[in-house]
Amino acid sequence: MAIAQVAPMQCRFVLALSAVLAACGDAGSNMDPGQPDAGATIECGAYPVPWVSASPSTEAAAAADLATLSPSAELKWDPASSTFHSIDRMNLALPACVDGANVYDQVRPLIAAHPTLFQIDLLDWRGPGPRDCGSVTETDNGLYTRIVRTRLAKHDTDWDSIQYAVRRVDGVVRLAGFLGAYTPLPQPALASALTACSRLTATQAEAIARATPLAAAVVQAAAAPREIMYLAMPDDDVAVSTEKWSSDPEAGDELKLVGRRTMTVTVSPKNYSADLLGSTARCPAADGTGFTVGFRLEVDAHTSAVVLVRPGIDCIIGSSP
Repeated sequence: MAIAQVAPMQCRFVLALSAVLAACGDAGSNMDPGQPDAGATIECGAYPVPWVSASPSTEAAAAADLATLSPSAELKWDPASSTFHSIDRMNLALPACVDGANVYDQVRPLIAAHPTLFQIDLLDWRGPGPRDCGSVTETDNGLYTRIVRTRLAKHDTDWDSIQYAVRRVDGVVRLAGFLGAYTPLPQPALASALTACSRLTATQAEAIARATPLAAAVVQAAAAPREIMYLAMPDDDVAVSTEKWSSDPEAGDELKLVGRRTMTVTVSPKNYSADLLGSTARCPAADGTGFTVGFRLEVDAHTSAVVLVRPGIDCIIGSSP
């Protein structure tokens, strides 16, 4: 493992980490420095936060609602989430889906009209980009379009999704089916629970990003890969997201929620080194011109633990110099 300027880096790490601990306090404390004092303390009862649905539909009720929409459709139910896993063989005509009309504008009212089947509030979901009904062909079956949940119990999320497929049959655009990977509407009290368990402020998250040693791999021809470490400099840019809530991957069959903040550390060109430029921290720029050198981190919004450090921003493998 290669570490450039070891002594100054260690010194900055100790000083920055001390600042983080001073700002964040004890992660196990019930106090939440990121929440305003409203005259009463809201306790974080359990973390990860157990999921509780408002009043989930049964499979029988969902099937009955689906039958009113498309009697030929086949429902596959997910008992763990109390939502559908898939809906096939719908073959539902969308007569208003003509040239110039938007496909999702025809699908959205159908979702809204069947709350027992879909169990979502469409205000919490982001639809796809526009697609002209005139572009739908007879070979479109199997091509799914995704809508994504952006709000969960008044908090940000990008966890849930529903996909739909359309195709043209005998000149008419028809809805072929849905795929679901989502949870139904939660109990209203879940919003308070997520707020109480969200303790990491944006300022604290940035301090953690600046105090965390960031690893990248240098890959050169005819040489074994080697690891380098980088610690953010004061002139590097650190961007911090709002916390987003999603399913705890370690909860097994239980459905529990964890909060995460995502940070990106974009290295200033003044701080480039030959090792950084030849490492997996270097990626093509999003606009296709030039490149960036940086890192992506995820930090738990409740415990302040760093759960992910990945070299490169918005790429899988760093570009070569």
